Amino acid sequence: MWVTIMPEWKNYELDFTITIDYEKCHACLPCVENCPTKVLEIDEEIEKAVPIRIEDCNECCACVLVCPEDAIKHSSC
Repeated sequence: MWVTIMPEWKNYELDFTITIDYEKCHACLPCVENCPTKVLEIDEEIEKAVPIRIEDCNECCACVLVCPEDAIKHSSC
């Protein structure tokens, strides 16, 4: 299966971007467990974090702060 190494998701309404470095992401769960609005989930097929509800992001930066691999970048953080 082909997977983009650094996919980027953009929220055009709130004007921010979330980027996840898939070479660093190991689906270890802190980002999923600490997101207060449940934006992120682990995609079982690729075993990586994916912001499936980016429209719910409140730009708190919890995902960025708790990622032990520094795999998540958020343009608001």
